Amino acid sequence: MECSVIPAKTIATCFALIAFAAALTVGLAVGNAAATCLMRALVTMLVCWPVGFAVGSVAQHVNERTIEEYKKKNPISEALDAPASAANPDQAAPARPQNQERKPAPAAPAQV
Repeated sequence: MECSVIPAKTIATCFALIAFAAALTVGLAVGNAAATCLMRALVTMLVCWPVGFAVGSVAQHVNERTIEEYKKKNPISEALDAPASAANPDQAAPARPQNQERKPAPAAPAQV
């Protein structure tokens, strides 16, 4: 399989950190002690990481299958992979002469 755009571990880590922040914020907002809030937030983070990993794994699998199906339905020919100049050097775009000077753009009319 190819590298996925959103790996499962990234989703799991984000999920766990959001759960930690939410648990810490809510615990402090209701007036719990700081040590209690930190302990509960750590437990919440440890519980939410596997849940986030499961959600991330499902999302990664769905993403990879969707990309594979799209590639099967819309194949890219080998002619499109190579640059035009490498495929046929006779048809390469002509280069602009080095000594040709650029003309300045016309000035906008003055408004009265």
